[in-house]
Amino acid sequence: NANTWFANASAKGLSAFTNGGSTGPRVGDVLCLSGGSGGYGHVGIITEVSSTQVKMANQNGGTGSFYPIGWTLSRSGNTVSSPSGYTVQGWLRKP
Repeated sequence: NANTWFANASAKGLSAFTNGGSTGPRVGDVLCLSGGSGGYGHVGIITEVSSTQVKMANQNGGTGSFYPIGWTLSRSGNTVSSPSGYTVQGWLRKP
C-alpha cells in the first residue's frame, strides 16, 4: 500500500525527507501520502516545484474536480499542504 512507502524507503535504497523538515522537495521525488479512501495512501511523482506550489503526476487518484491527472498542492517553505483526506508524509529521493 502507498501508505507504507515512506517508512520503508531505506529498504528500497531511497532517502526519505519528512514534510516540514530541513530538505525541500525536488522534481523527480516521490511524494508520499497517508490516508485517503480506505486509508491506503497515495504516491505520485513531483513534476514541478516553486516557492508556493508542488505539482505531482499520479494515476488512480479518483474522479471529480479535485482529482485531475496531476495534483497541485500548496507549499510554504518545506511544508507541502495535504489534500483533503490525506496527510503528506514527505518525499523519497534516489541518493
